[in-house]
Amino acid sequence: MLRDDLTELCAVLLLLDASICPEKCDCSSKNAIHCSGPHLKDLESLNLPCNMTAIHITDTNVTYLQDVFSRMVELQHLILSSNNISLISPMAFKGLRRLKVLKLLDNKLVELPPEVFDDMVQLQQLIIENNRLKSVEENLFDKLATLEELFLNKNQLTALPSGVLKKLAKLKVLNLSRNYLAALPRNIFSPLTKLEKLMLYFNRLSSIESGMFDSLKELLELFLHSNNIQSIAPDAFHCLRKLRSLTLSRNKLEVLPPGLFLHLHDLSKLTLYRNPLKSLPEVLFGEMRHLGSLWLYHTKLSTIPDFVFSNLTNLELLVLSFNPELSVLPKNVFSGLNELRGLSLHTNNISSLPEGIFLSLQKLQNISLFDKRLEVLPRNLFHNLKHLQKVYLNSTKLQSLPGDFFTTLPELQEVFLDNNPWKCDCQILGFQEWLQKSMDIVKNVPSLLCHSPLALQNISLVALTVDHLKCLPTTAVTYQTFSSTYSQTSTSLVMEKQMVFFGRRCWGTF
Repeated sequence: MLRDDLTELCAVLLLLDASICPEKCDCSSKNAIHCSGPHLKDLESLNLPCNMTAIHITDTNVTYLQDVFSRMVELQHLILSSNNISLISPMAFKGLRRLKVLKLLDNKLVELPPEVFDDMVQLQQLIIENNRLKSVEENLFDKLATLEELFLNKNQLTALPSGVLKKLAKLKVLNLSRNYLAALPRNIFSPLTKLEKLMLYFNRLSSIESGMFDSLKELLELFLHSNNIQSIAPDAFHCLRKLRSLTLSRNKLEVLPPGLFLHLHDLSKLTLYRNPLKSLPEVLFGEMRHLGSLWLYHTKLSTIPDFVFSNLTNLELLVLSFNPELSVLPKNVFSGLNELRGLSLHTNNISSLPEGIFLSLQKLQNISLFDKRLEVLPRNLFHNLKHLQKVYLNSTKLQSLPGDFFTTLPELQEVFLDNNPWKCDCQILGFQEWLQKSMDIVKNVPSLLCHSPLALQNISLVALTVDHLKCLPTTAVTYQTFSSTYSQTSTSLVMEKQMVFFGRRCWGTF
């Protein structure tokens, strides 16, 4: 009855003056109004029309939100962003039973009245992002049974009441990122059986306990990066059978439980980089047909188990660079990666690679191996890689290469060999002959210089002649089939200019 009376009153007022629009506001859209500007310090003075379905108040100097919307029974969208609101009256949103969207982002709210949202029985989206909330009342959202999206990110929350989400059965998106949450009540997410996206990144979480996510059967995206997570329960993710995206990068994980990702068959994104991982369990990944890339850079891994990636049958990119303790790779570490196109192994502590390590990588196109410790390569390292296009072997300790090292690669387009300590003796003639024929694909050819012996130092490899070396003709033939090894440390400046995969740094999204 009250709502009908208010609607009738609005209609009468509009008949008296249909052209009313508050000064410095935009009323060009039907039943919508947009007011902004630092001159606005209170909303009462605007005399806002009461028949609006959408109101935008942005970039003002309003500090206190009073009861100015209660007669607006038709209001569906209320945007109050980028103001200076620090206080809200308990009656500020009274009567807004048709409201579907409320945005209070980018204000200075320190607290919210316990019953301030109680009349919003049709609310679908509530955004309180980037305020100064330090706590929320347990019953604050109890009347928001239709809510689908809740954004509480970029506040100062240190804890959450265990029942604060208990009535939000229809919630699909929950953003709690960029707060100070050090722990979460174990069953806080239990009512959220429809949740599809959960953002917890940039908090202070130290562990993920068993059962925390068990009820989230519909969850598609889980963001846990940039916390202080040191431990994860072995079954923490076992119920998330529909999960597509999981970020665990930039935490403090030293170990991962065996089988942690065994049931995440739909996963298409997984980040683990920038964790102090010391080892990987032999069984870690289940069958993941949708996982296209895996980033494992900046860890403390010293080796990686054989066959650990064998279930990642559709993986196209594997990044294992910038692992300073990674010194040994077993022969079957890349077994099963039949679809791999890109492999980054640079800036580690690897001095040699076992023969046959790339045998299963039939579709490999790009490989990055530059490493200040690398000095030994098997002669047939690339011989089965028919689709290899780009090879980065710069900044290593390689002193020479066999003349036929690259000759079995029909699609080769770019080779980087600069900043290596080339040893200009008779053994390099076979490689030099290939180099002279391949100057269109070898990059930075002028920088390929002799490092030793001292008498030939800084002479270009392509300009080198038999006269320089005083080799017998038969000797040159012998060296085309010789596999030697090489030495020189690249400077830190050169390394700084390299990317995580090829050439310059690329840290990933999370």
